[in-house]
Amino acid sequence: MAGRLRVETVTYDHLDLPAGRGIEPRTAARRPDLPAGARRALGPQRLAVALLPYQRLVGNAAVARLLRDPAHPVSQLAQVQRQADLTKVPAGLSCPVSTSGPAETGTAVIFANGGAVVSAELDLVILRFVNDVWGPQRDAGNDPLGADINVDGYGSTTGSQEVNWRLSSARAEAVRAALVAHGVPASKIHPFAHGETNVFHPEPLRNQRVMISPVDPAGFRGAVTPGSQGTAPGLGARKAAVRANGGQLLDVAVAMLETEHMLASDYPLGDGKTGDAANFGIFKQNWHFIRISGGMPTLPGTPGGGLREADFARGAELNSSLNRDVQVLQASQRTLGLDQWFAAHRFGETGQLAFAAAAKNTTTEMDRATLSDVAGYQSAVEFIHRELIRQPLLQTDDRKVFVRVPAI
Repeated sequence: MAGRLRVETVTYDHLDLPAGRGIEPRTAARRPDLPAGARRALGPQRLAVALLPYQRLVGNAAVARLLRDPAHPVSQLAQVQRQADLTKVPAGLSCPVSTSGPAETGTAVIFANGGAVVSAELDLVILRFVNDVWGPQRDAGNDPLGADINVDGYGSTTGSQEVNWRLSSARAEAVRAALVAHGVPASKIHPFAHGETNVFHPEPLRNQRVMISPVDPAGFRGAVTPGSQGTAPGLGARKAAVRANGGQLLDVAVAMLETEHMLASDYPLGDGKTGDAANFGIFKQNWHFIRISGGMPTLPGTPGGGLREADFARGAELNSSLNRDVQVLQASQRTLGLDQWFAAHRFGETGQLAFAAAAKNTTTEMDRATLSDVAGYQSAVEFIHRELIRQPLLQTDDRKVFVRVPAI
């Protein structure tokens, strides 16, 4: 049985954890329409995404065995994440304490070690959330004051519990103040301190963050039915075509977020860009990583094998060959590793350099702003991926799973 399962489902079978999330008490208190006692629990979905590169390298059965070997590093990904100790909450925190898991999607704001200041670069990340996500939803909704927002502050597991509780609170308050400065009513913002965590990433930097997310996700993310905006007849066929050409559900999720109808014709050739910045195929892969991924064949007898920056027009092959598009995507993910691939896919070489700086603990404010945006983008892809798992019909019908993500 294990040899036939995808890792996406192996994780659910292997772990005695909830496969989905409900609504936590702090949200239920403001949502009387929800069932009494509704809560949100962390499931193993992030693990499923992290294991996809292993699956592609060694196969389904091998990964299933690794998950069941407690001595193997892969299985350690399945261990319970470290959470803050409520008995160590110091007196005088400026915002309420929460022990809930992080929002499924949202805008991340990543801070420097020990820092709780919203730099100019991080402020732009917050402004993009207001302009591209919260603002349009306010304008389209019934409440002229806009949607309620949770602002969840976190610290890493570096340092003492007391310090991390205070940092998580200070970070949430700093982002709250920035949101107010950008026009979000203070009454609509609900900051929470979570103390220390390692739930986002093994590296401390990725946990030193605030997550901005809607209290009620309706209108911000979900699935839309055929005939609604963002869907089209034939979308199910495109999902099936990706799978038939070797794509996995994560690949479908990337395409669904990047292109309205999962068609390369949804945007101009090269995405209106040239050189290494040009994007091709339904996944909008940039030429820099197309040519270095190992998935794009060389042209013997041509300078650089036809894989120089000046040869970017060759990327149009991904527009006409879905099989090549999928091959290059997966080759890039294997070459970079999935986390670094998200950074490179979202920001090209700039994202890759920011990822490398994070690994060396040498990030600048600009690097952290880049990684903040990448984290938000990655959470959106992961949400779509989870929905495809949770609702198998979404894998074949014409419905579109959407997440509102700030533009860059």
